[in-house]
Amino acid sequence: MASSELEWKTRKRILVERDHPNLMLPDKILRIAIKPDVVEPRFLVHALRSRRVRDYFEANATGTSNSMPKQRQIADEIERLLALANTIEQRASAALGRIKSLPAAILAKAFAGELVPTEAELAREEGRTYETAQQMLARIRPESASNESSKNKHRRRAPANAMSAKEDV
Repeated sequence: MASSELEWKTRKRILVERDHPNLMLPDKILRIAIKPDVVEPRFLVHALRSRRVRDYFEANATGTSNSMPKQRQIADEIERLLALANTIEQRASAALGRIKSLPAAILAKAFAGELVPTEAELAREEGRTYETAQQMLARIRPESASNESSKNKHRRRAPANAMSAKEDV
């Protein structure tokens, strides 16, 4: 028994009595929409089971309507586009990973003084002098120390035998 004969014997011809608007069929199934006022649906099912009709369909079946070179061209293009989509997906995933680590990297650069030009760089660009932190500390320490000693001289001290407000109670 030939393979096509076996297929015809094992496959069923059925009659679906109501419409299924979103029905999708595989390529080996034939959907025939009939007009019940022109042909009796049960008669058509029996006709499709006959040897003569089966032979007609086998002889005229073409499979796909595209030639082999065209099929290869379409398959190549599909595979190229799928590979491109995969590359885009990988790049997007890597970019998302980098975005997640961005806040920490920005903070590290900020604390290292790498986000904006330093005062020293600006002064050099503008041709002016600037005072480093060490120079500023060396300048203000003596001023701060003299101000502190002068404050201590002018402070009033409470008498040793003065009682606090808590002791009065």
